[in-house]
Amino acid sequence: MCIRDSINAEYGDTHTQQMSMLPRWLLVGSYTLKEGHVGSASCPHPHGITVFRREDVADGFGHLVQHSQLEEGPPNLSYLCASKDGGFVYAVSETGGPNEEGNLLCAFQFEEGHLTLLNSVETMGASACHLSLSPCGEVLTVANYSGGSVCAVKVQEDGSLGAMSCFRQHEGSGPNPERQADGAHAHMAQMDAEGRHVLVPDLGLDKVLVYRLDREGGQLERVSEFNATPGAGPRHLAISPDSKVVYILNELLSTLTACTWDGDAGRIGDVLCELEMVPGAKVGVGGQTFAAAVRVSPDGRFVYGSNRGHDSIAVFGVLENGALELLGAVLCGASDDGEAETKEASWPPVECPRDFMLCGEQGEWLVVGNQDSDTIVVFDRNVESGMVAPTGIWTPCPAPGCLIALSN
Repeated sequence: MCIRDSINAEYGDTHTQQMSMLPRWLLVGSYTLKEGHVGSASCPHPHGITVFRREDVADGFGHLVQHSQLEEGPPNLSYLCASKDGGFVYAVSETGGPNEEGNLLCAFQFEEGHLTLLNSVETMGASACHLSLSPCGEVLTVANYSGGSVCAVKVQEDGSLGAMSCFRQHEGSGPNPERQADGAHAHMAQMDAEGRHVLVPDLGLDKVLVYRLDREGGQLERVSEFNATPGAGPRHLAISPDSKVVYILNELLSTLTACTWDGDAGRIGDVLCELEMVPGAKVGVGGQTFAAAVRVSPDGRFVYGSNRGHDSIAVFGVLENGALELLGAVLCGASDDGEAETKEASWPPVECPRDFMLCGEQGEWLVVGNQDSDTIVVFDRNVESGMVAPTGIWTPCPAPGCLIALSN
Protein backbone atom coordinates (compact mmCIF):
# COMPACT_ATOMS: atom_id res chain seq x y z
CA MET A 1 0.00 0.00 0.00
CA CYS A 2 1.41 3.41 -0.96
CA ILE A 3 2.03 5.91 1.81
CA ARG A 4 2.18 8.71 -0.79
CA ASP A 5 3.28 9.15 -4.35
CA SER A 6 6.57 10.84 -5.06
CA ILE A 7 8.24 13.34 -7.33
CA ASN A 8 11.52 15.17 -7.66
CA ALA A 9 13.72 17.16 -9.92
CA GLU A 10 14.29 14.63 -12.71
CA TYR A 11 12.07 14.79 -15.83
CA GLY A 12 10.86 11.68 -17.66
CA ASP A 13 10.83 9.16 -14.80
CA THR A 14 8.96 8.56 -11.55
CA HIS A 15 10.55 11.63 -9.96
CA THR A 16 9.51 14.14 -12.58
CA GLN A 17 5.80 13.72 -12.95
CA GLN A 18 5.24 16.94 -10.99
CA MET A 19 6.55 19.00 -13.87
CA SER A 20 3.52 18.21 -16.07
CA MET A 21 1.51 20.91 -14.35
CA LEU A 22 1.32 24.64 -13.77
CA PRO A 23 3.42 25.09 -10.63
CA ARG A 24 2.60 27.63 -7.97
CA TRP A 25 5.92 27.35 -6.14
CA LEU A 26 9.55 27.08 -7.19
CA LEU A 27 11.87 25.73 -4.50
CA VAL A 28 15.62 26.21 -4.90
CA GLY A 29 18.20 24.29 -2.89
CA SER A 30 21.45 26.24 -2.50
CA TYR A 31 25.07 25.93 -1.54
CA THR A 32 25.59 28.07 1.56
CA LEU A 33 29.33 27.53 2.14
CA LYS A 34 32.30 28.67 0.08
CA GLU A 35 33.44 25.42 -1.56
CA GLY A 36 36.14 24.76 -4.12
CA HIS A 37 33.57 23.96 -6.79
CA VAL A 38 31.26 26.86 -5.91
CA GLY A 39 32.22 30.23 -7.39
CA SER A 40 29.16 32.14 -6.15
CA ALA A 41 29.91 35.53 -4.63
CA SER A 42 26.95 35.07 -2.26
CA CYS A 43 28.63 32.33 -0.22
CA PRO A 44 28.73 32.05 2.72
CA HIS A 45 25.07 32.74 3.52
CA PRO A 46 22.41 30.97 5.67
CA HIS A 47 19.66 30.35 3.08
CA GLY A 48 19.71 26.64 2.27
CA ILE A 49 16.33 26.73 0.50
CA THR A 50 14.55 29.68 -1.12
CA VAL A 51 10.84 29.51 -1.98
CA PHE A 52 9.60 31.56 -4.94
CA ARG A 53 5.96 32.22 -5.84
CA ARG A 54 4.77 32.59 -9.44
CA GLU A 55 2.65 35.69 -10.06
CA ASP A 56 0.95 37.31 -13.07
CA VAL A 57 0.66 33.96 -14.85
CA ALA A 58 -2.37 34.69 -17.05
CA ASP A 59 -0.30 35.18 -20.22
CA GLY A 60 2.58 32.77 -19.59
CA PHE A 61 5.10 31.90 -16.94
CA GLY A 62 4.61 35.22 -15.15
CA HIS A 63 7.40 36.26 -12.82
CA LEU A 64 8.99 34.93 -9.65
CA VAL A 65 8.57 36.62 -6.27
CA GLN A 66 10.61 35.49 -3.27
CA HIS A 67 8.12 34.15 -0.72
CA SER A 68 10.34 32.72 2.03
CA GLN A 69 13.86 31.52 2.84
CA LEU A 70 15.39 29.26 5.42
CA GLU A 71 17.26 31.52 7.81
CA GLU A 72 19.14 28.75 9.60
CA GLY A 73 19.65 25.01 9.52
CA PRO A 74 21.93 22.48 7.85
CA PRO A 75 24.36 23.89 5.24
CA ASN A 76 24.55 23.20 1.49
CA LEU A 77 21.03 21.87 0.84
CA SER A 78 22.15 21.16 -2.71
CA TYR A 79 19.51 18.66 -3.89
CA LEU A 80 15.79 18.37 -3.18
CA CYS A 81 12.80 16.13 -3.78
CA ALA A 82 9.20 16.23 -2.55
CA SER A 83 6.06 14.20 -1.93
CA LYS A 84 3.47 14.35 -4.70
CA ASP A 85 1.07 16.43 -2.65
CA GLY A 86 3.94 18.80 -1.90
CA GLY A 87 3.45 18.47 1.84
CA PHE A 88 6.96 17.17 2.49
CA VAL A 89 10.31 18.24 1.07
CA TYR A 90 13.53 16.26 1.46
CA ALA A 91 17.06 17.59 1.06
CA VAL A 92 20.66 16.47 1.31
CA SER A 93 23.20 18.55 3.20
CA GLU A 94 26.31 18.23 1.04
CA THR A 95 29.35 18.63 3.29
CA GLY A 96 32.83 17.21 2.80
CA GLY A 97 33.64 16.20 6.37
CA PRO A 98 34.19 12.69 7.75
CA ASN A 99 31.84 9.98 6.47
CA GLU A 100 30.39 9.46 9.94
CA GLU A 101 29.52 13.03 10.91
CA GLY A 102 27.55 15.97 9.52
CA ASN A 103 26.37 14.44 6.23
CA LEU A 104 22.64 14.80 6.58
CA LEU A 105 19.40 13.81 4.90
CA CYS A 106 16.71 16.27 6.04
CA ALA A 107 12.90 16.19 6.08
CA PHE A 108 10.78 19.36 6.00
CA GLN A 109 7.07 20.02 6.17
CA PHE A 110 5.98 22.44 3.42
CA GLU A 111 2.84 24.48 4.04
CA GLU A 112 1.67 27.73 2.44
CA GLY A 113 5.11 28.44 1.05
CA HIS A 114 7.02 27.90 4.29
CA LEU A 115 9.34 25.08 5.38
CA THR A 116 9.60 23.55 8.86
CA LEU A 117 12.42 21.11 9.64
CA LEU A 118 11.03 17.80 10.95
CA ASN A 119 14.24 15.82 11.49
CA SER A 120 17.46 14.68 9.90
CA VAL A 121 19.58 11.51 9.79
CA GLU A 122 23.20 10.80 8.91
CA THR A 123 23.93 9.33 5.45
CA MET A 124 27.26 7.84 6.64
CA GLY A 125 29.02 9.16 3.54
CA ALA A 126 30.70 12.50 2.86
CA SER A 127 29.20 14.97 0.38
CA ALA A 128 25.66 13.62 0.08
CA CYS A 129 24.74 15.04 -3.34
CA HIS A 130 21.51 13.45 -4.63
CA LEU A 131 18.37 11.79 -3.32
CA SER A 132 15.36 10.03 -4.79
CA LEU A 133 11.96 9.09 -3.33
CA SER A 134 10.21 5.83 -4.17
CA PRO A 135 6.90 5.98 -6.09
CA CYS A 136 4.92 5.14 -2.98
CA GLY A 137 7.00 7.39 -0.77
CA GLU A 138 8.18 4.77 1.71
CA VAL A 139 11.94 4.98 1.14
CA LEU A 140 14.58 7.51 0.06
CA THR A 141 17.88 6.65 -1.59
CA VAL A 142 20.95 8.91 -1.29
CA ALA A 143 24.25 9.12 -3.21
CA ASN A 144 27.34 10.21 -1.26
CA TYR A 145 29.88 11.73 -3.67
CA SER A 146 33.09 11.95 -1.62
CA GLY A 147 32.15 8.89 0.42
CA GLY A 148 31.60 6.86 -2.76
CA SER A 149 28.51 5.16 -1.35
CA VAL A 150 24.74 4.86 -1.57
CA CYS A 151 22.22 4.35 1.22
CA ALA A 152 18.49 3.90 1.79
CA VAL A 153 16.43 5.54 4.54
CA LYS A 154 12.85 4.65 5.48
CA VAL A 155 10.17 7.36 5.54
CA GLN A 156 7.65 7.40 8.38
CA GLU A 157 3.89 7.77 8.02
CA ASP A 158 4.10 11.38 9.20
CA GLY A 159 6.67 12.26 6.51
CA SER A 160 9.63 12.33 8.87
CA LEU A 161 12.72 10.17 8.42
CA GLY A 162 13.20 6.81 10.06
CA ALA A 163 16.41 4.84 10.40
CA MET A 164 18.87 4.06 7.63
CA SER A 165 17.87 0.65 6.29
CA CYS A 166 20.78 -0.12 3.94
CA PHE A 167 24.29 1.12 3.07
CA ARG A 168 26.43 0.09 0.10
CA GLN A 169 30.07 1.15 -0.35
CA HIS A 170 31.61 1.40 -3.84
CA GLU A 171 35.25 0.54 -4.50
CA GLY A 172 37.66 1.31 -7.34
CA SER A 173 38.95 4.26 -9.38
CA GLY A 174 39.18 5.65 -12.91
CA PRO A 175 41.91 6.98 -15.25
CA ASN A 176 41.41 10.75 -14.76
CA PRO A 177 44.12 11.76 -12.23
CA GLU A 178 42.31 14.97 -11.26
CA ARG A 179 38.88 13.54 -10.53
CA GLN A 180 38.98 9.72 -10.42
CA ALA A 181 42.25 8.57 -8.89
CA ASP A 182 41.00 9.04 -5.32
CA GLY A 183 38.24 6.44 -5.67
CA ALA A 184 34.50 6.02 -6.08
CA HIS A 185 32.19 9.05 -6.42
CA ALA A 186 28.51 8.08 -6.47
CA HIS A 187 26.77 11.11 -8.00
CA MET A 188 23.11 10.06 -8.21
CA ALA A 189 20.76 7.46 -6.74
CA GLN A 190 17.84 7.53 -9.17
CA MET A 191 14.88 5.14 -9.01
CA ASP A 192 13.21 3.88 -12.16
CA ALA A 193 9.55 4.64 -12.86
CA GLU A 194 8.27 1.58 -10.99
CA GLY A 195 10.57 1.98 -8.01
CA ARG A 196 12.01 -1.48 -8.62
CA HIS A 197 15.59 -0.40 -9.28
CA VAL A 198 18.02 2.35 -8.27
CA LEU A 199 20.51 3.51 -10.90
CA VAL A 200 23.73 5.00 -9.50
CA PRO A 201 26.14 6.76 -11.87
CA ASP A 202 29.57 6.65 -10.23
CA LEU A 203 31.86 9.34 -11.64
CA GLY A 204 34.96 7.85 -10.03
CA LEU A 205 34.44 4.33 -11.37
CA ASP A 206 33.16 5.11 -14.90
CA LYS A 207 30.21 2.84 -14.12
CA VAL A 208 26.48 2.96 -13.58
CA LEU A 209 25.63 0.49 -10.82
CA VAL A 210 22.07 -0.85 -10.73
CA TYR A 211 20.47 -2.04 -7.49
CA ARG A 212 17.20 -3.89 -6.97
CA LEU A 213 15.17 -2.06 -4.32
CA ASP A 214 13.11 -3.89 -1.71
CA ARG A 215 10.82 -0.98 -0.85
CA GLU A 216 9.21 -2.65 2.13
CA GLY A 217 12.51 -3.49 3.80
CA GLY A 218 14.49 -0.60 2.31
CA GLN A 219 17.22 -2.95 1.06
CA LEU A 220 19.48 -2.57 -2.01
CA GLU A 221 20.84 -5.57 -3.92
CA ARG A 222 23.27 -4.97 -6.78
CA VAL A 223 22.02 -6.70 -9.94
CA SER A 224 24.09 -5.23 -12.80
CA GLU A 225 26.60 -2.60 -13.85
CA PHE A 226 27.25 -0.61 -17.02
CA ASN A 227 30.79 0.31 -18.04
CA ALA A 228 31.07 3.84 -19.42
CA THR A 229 33.82 5.11 -21.71
CA PRO A 230 37.06 5.32 -19.65
CA GLY A 231 37.43 8.80 -18.19
CA ALA A 232 33.84 9.77 -19.06
CA GLY A 233 32.75 10.31 -15.46
CA PRO A 234 29.01 9.43 -15.48
CA ARG A 235 27.22 11.97 -13.31
CA HIS A 236 23.45 11.96 -13.89
CA LEU A 237 20.92 10.10 -16.03
CA ALA A 238 17.30 10.23 -17.12
CA ILE A 239 15.00 7.46 -18.33
CA SER A 240 12.66 7.91 -21.29
CA PRO A 241 8.90 8.12 -20.54
CA ASP A 242 8.35 4.69 -22.11
CA SER A 243 11.11 3.23 -19.87
CA LYS A 244 13.00 1.78 -22.85
CA VAL A 245 16.04 4.09 -23.04
CA VAL A 246 18.37 5.61 -20.45
CA TYR A 247 20.32 8.78 -21.21
CA ILE A 248 23.58 8.98 -19.25
CA LEU A 249 25.26 12.36 -18.86
CA ASN A 250 29.04 12.13 -18.52
CA GLU A 251 30.54 15.08 -16.64
CA LEU A 252 34.25 14.76 -17.43
CA LEU A 253 34.01 14.23 -21.19
CA SER A 254 30.83 16.32 -21.57
CA THR A 255 29.06 13.59 -23.53
CA LEU A 256 25.56 12.13 -23.54
CA THR A 257 25.18 8.36 -23.96
CA ALA A 258 21.90 6.74 -25.00
CA CYS A 259 21.46 3.07 -24.06
CA THR A 260 18.67 0.53 -24.01
CA TRP A 261 17.08 -0.09 -20.60
CA ASP A 262 15.53 -3.36 -19.44
CA GLY A 263 13.37 -2.43 -16.49
CA ASP A 264 12.43 -6.04 -15.73
CA ALA A 265 16.02 -7.24 -15.40
CA GLY A 266 17.40 -3.95 -14.12
CA ARG A 267 20.05 -3.81 -16.82
CA ILE A 268 21.48 -1.10 -19.07
CA GLY A 269 22.06 -2.74 -22.46
CA ASP A 270 23.31 -1.69 -25.88
CA VAL A 271 24.83 1.74 -26.51
CA LEU A 272 22.71 3.50 -29.14
CA CYS A 273 24.97 6.55 -29.45
CA GLU A 274 27.41 8.75 -27.55
CA LEU A 275 27.51 12.41 -28.57
CA GLU A 276 29.53 15.47 -27.57
CA MET A 277 27.48 18.11 -25.80
CA VAL A 278 29.83 20.95 -26.80
CA PRO A 279 31.49 19.78 -30.04
CA GLY A 280 35.17 20.65 -30.21
CA ALA A 281 35.52 21.89 -26.61
CA LYS A 282 38.48 20.77 -24.47
CA VAL A 283 37.27 18.12 -22.02
CA GLY A 284 38.75 15.63 -19.58
CA VAL A 285 42.02 16.54 -17.82
CA GLY A 286 42.38 20.31 -18.06
CA GLY A 287 38.86 20.53 -19.50
CA GLN A 288 37.07 23.81 -20.08
CA THR A 289 33.49 22.55 -19.81
CA PHE A 290 31.81 19.94 -17.61
CA ALA A 291 28.28 18.57 -18.04
CA ALA A 292 25.86 18.83 -15.09
CA ALA A 293 22.18 17.90 -15.52
CA VAL A 294 19.98 16.02 -18.01
CA ARG A 295 16.21 16.07 -18.58
CA VAL A 296 13.80 14.42 -21.02
CA SER A 297 10.72 16.22 -22.38
CA PRO A 298 7.32 14.86 -21.26
CA ASP A 299 6.62 13.43 -24.74
CA GLY A 300 10.06 11.79 -24.91
CA ARG A 301 10.98 13.54 -28.18
CA PHE A 302 13.78 15.74 -26.81
CA VAL A 303 16.65 15.51 -24.32
CA TYR A 304 18.40 18.48 -22.71
CA GLY A 305 21.76 18.75 -20.98
CA SER A 306 23.52 21.61 -19.18
CA ASN A 307 27.17 22.55 -19.69
CA ARG A 308 29.21 24.39 -17.05
CA GLY A 309 32.08 26.30 -18.65
CA HIS A 310 30.32 26.63 -21.98
CA ASP A 311 27.38 27.83 -19.83
CA SER A 312 24.71 26.50 -22.14
CA ILE A 313 21.81 24.10 -22.51
CA ALA A 314 22.29 21.57 -25.33
CA VAL A 315 19.17 20.37 -27.16
CA PHE A 316 18.97 16.85 -28.61
CA GLY A 317 16.29 15.27 -30.74
CA VAL A 318 15.35 11.64 -30.11
CA LEU A 319 15.42 9.35 -33.15
CA GLU A 320 13.04 6.46 -33.71
CA ASN A 321 15.36 3.92 -32.06
CA GLY A 322 16.06 6.17 -29.04
CA ALA A 323 19.42 7.46 -30.30
CA LEU A 324 20.08 11.21 -30.32
CA GLU A 325 20.97 14.02 -32.69
CA LEU A 326 22.29 17.40 -31.54
CA LEU A 327 19.85 20.12 -32.63
CA GLY A 328 21.53 23.16 -31.11
CA ALA A 329 22.16 25.00 -27.85
CA VAL A 330 21.25 28.18 -26.00
CA LEU A 331 23.39 30.24 -23.61
CA CYS A 332 21.90 30.23 -20.14
CA GLY A 333 22.83 33.60 -18.63
CA ALA A 334 20.26 36.25 -17.73
CA SER A 335 21.81 38.75 -20.17
CA ASP A 336 23.40 36.47 -22.80
CA ASP A 337 22.70 37.66 -26.34
CA GLY A 338 25.40 35.73 -28.23
CA GLU A 339 25.27 32.50 -30.16
CA ALA A 340 26.06 29.28 -28.30
CA GLU A 341 27.65 27.79 -31.44
CA THR A 342 30.35 30.51 -31.55
CA LYS A 343 31.08 30.76 -27.82
CA GLU A 344 34.36 29.35 -26.51
CA ALA A 345 34.16 27.21 -23.39
CA SER A 346 36.28 28.44 -20.47
CA TRP A 347 36.88 27.31 -16.91
CA PRO A 348 36.02 28.42 -14.27
CA PRO A 349 32.49 29.17 -15.49
CA VAL A 350 30.70 32.50 -15.29
CA GLU A 351 27.15 31.13 -14.99
CA CYS A 352 27.58 27.44 -14.04
CA PRO A 353 24.14 25.94 -14.87
CA ARG A 354 24.25 23.20 -12.24
CA ASP A 355 20.58 22.30 -12.56
CA PHE A 356 17.49 23.04 -14.62
CA MET A 357 13.96 21.76 -14.93
CA LEU A 358 11.09 21.60 -17.39
CA CYS A 359 7.67 22.73 -16.17
CA GLY A 360 4.21 23.51 -17.50
CA GLU A 361 1.47 21.23 -18.79
CA GLN A 362 3.64 20.23 -21.78
CA GLY A 363 7.00 21.23 -20.37
CA GLU A 364 6.74 24.54 -22.21
CA TRP A 365 9.22 26.32 -19.94
CA LEU A 366 12.80 25.49 -19.08
CA VAL A 367 14.09 27.05 -15.86
CA VAL A 368 17.84 27.16 -15.16
CA GLY A 369 19.69 27.59 -11.87
CA ASN A 370 23.06 29.28 -12.47
CA GLN A 371 25.14 28.48 -9.40
CA ASP A 372 27.99 30.96 -9.85
CA SER A 373 26.06 33.98 -11.15
CA ASP A 374 23.36 33.59 -8.47
CA THR A 375 20.47 33.64 -10.94
CA ILE A 376 17.33 31.71 -11.89
CA VAL A 377 16.57 32.21 -15.61
CA VAL A 378 13.37 31.22 -17.45
CA PHE A 379 13.27 30.10 -21.10
CA ASP A 380 10.38 29.34 -23.43
CA ARG A 381 10.45 25.82 -24.92
CA ASN A 382 8.87 25.15 -28.30
CA VAL A 383 7.16 21.81 -27.70
CA GLU A 384 7.15 21.02 -31.46
CA SER A 385 10.77 21.84 -32.37
CA GLY A 386 12.25 21.30 -28.91
CA MET A 387 14.27 24.52 -29.11
CA VAL A 388 14.43 27.00 -26.24
CA ALA A 389 14.62 30.79 -26.27
CA PRO A 390 15.08 33.50 -23.60
CA THR A 391 11.99 35.08 -22.06
CA GLY A 392 13.81 37.89 -20.27
CA ILE A 393 12.45 36.56 -16.97
CA TRP A 394 15.05 36.03 -14.25
CA THR A 395 15.51 36.54 -10.52
CA PRO A 396 18.48 36.57 -8.15
CA CYS A 397 19.01 33.54 -5.90
CA PRO A 398 22.09 32.60 -3.88
CA ALA A 399 24.17 29.73 -5.35
CA PRO A 400 21.32 27.59 -6.75
CA GLY A 401 22.07 23.86 -6.86
CA CYS A 402 18.66 22.28 -7.50
CA LEU A 403 15.17 23.36 -8.57
CA ILE A 404 11.80 21.69 -8.00
CA ALA A 405 8.28 22.93 -8.77
CA LEU A 406 5.22 22.36 -6.57
CA SER A 407 1.56 23.21 -7.15
CA ASN A 408 0.06 22.90 -3.66
